[in-house]
Amino acid sequence: MREILERLLLTAVTFLFFTFSRDRLGMTQTRDYVILIAILLALYFVLVPVLLWFFNVGRAQYNRLSPKIGILNGYIRDAAREYKCVPVSAKVTGIMWERELRRALSEMHLKRIRRTYAAKIDTSFALIMNPYGENYPESDKDLRSTFHSIRRYMKAGGVFFVSGTPFWWNQNTMTDKNAEWPVIRTVNNVQQMTDGLCFSSLGISSTMSPWANNQIMSKSR
Repeated sequence: MREILERLLLTAVTFLFFTFSRDRLGMTQTRDYVILIAILLALYFVLVPVLLWFFNVGRAQYNRLSPKIGILNGYIRDAAREYKCVPVSAKVTGIMWERELRRALSEMHLKRIRRTYAAKIDTSFALIMNPYGENYPESDKDLRSTFHSIRRYMKAGGVFFVSGTPFWWNQNTMTDKNAEWPVIRTVNNVQQMTDGLCFSSLGISSTMSPWANNQIMSKSR
């Protein structure tokens, strides 16, 4: 609906422009305006959508031939004004991931690997990597805006790779220096595996190592 209104508005502006310029264009009859409107409508509602379709198809083919891989750089929008995301249960940095990916894809001539902000997550990336393990940069820890953008990205077919169990921690790098465990602790200060965002919002179940299970059992006693 918004696109239709924008096109109608543009048509109206163009019509007014030709109305003020009719003497120079030699438009004196009503049928001239009717023909003009028909041409404009065909342009905005037929030609432009067709061109956009070809553009999107071409971009999809280009992305298929040259996949765009993003590695989260640990910030939401501005590295100069934010704390960096703290790795949790991860020891391989984003720079190390980038170096190894470039080495593994050295024979691929068309490759696009870049570090990116969390606010730049979109479907132009074939794969997005979070090198911070169980932590990730979150712009709003109450509304979980970044998490939902990740969720929309995955729903649209994007691959979101994490180097550890995802979404147990988050960190608003614009305000917080350290990561925070936002999930609910339900039984004797022990977090149930089904209470995390990974299961409750994405339906992804996770398992627990014997060491972690022993730690939880000892805490609950």
